[in-house]
Amino acid sequence: MANIFYMADSLQGVDRSGYLPYQHDMLDTREMVFGSHRDGLFDDASWKDWNKWYSNEFPDRPRFAWEENRNSYTHAAFMSFVDTALLVPRSGC
Repeated sequence: MANIFYMADSLQGVDRSGYLPYQHDMLDTREMVFGSHRDGLFDDASWKDWNKWYSNEFPDRPRFAWEENRNSYTHAAFMSFVDTALLVPRSGC
């Protein structure tokens, strides 16, 4: 079965432009949870579940989704967190 995120890597033009806001919404949610945990508003058990999902799922997303959205974020700790998540090898295609 093909990984749909690998298929997104080949998007061009208007399809690619349409995919970026979808990924931006996902990253906004992730930044909110990251910051809430950092600020003590999101407990460790909940963070562990979110982080497990994110760490397993995010590396398979197309790299351009982060690279082209990265300048929208200002929290260095979150940006470093996402950059590190992208260093994880993809699950394969």
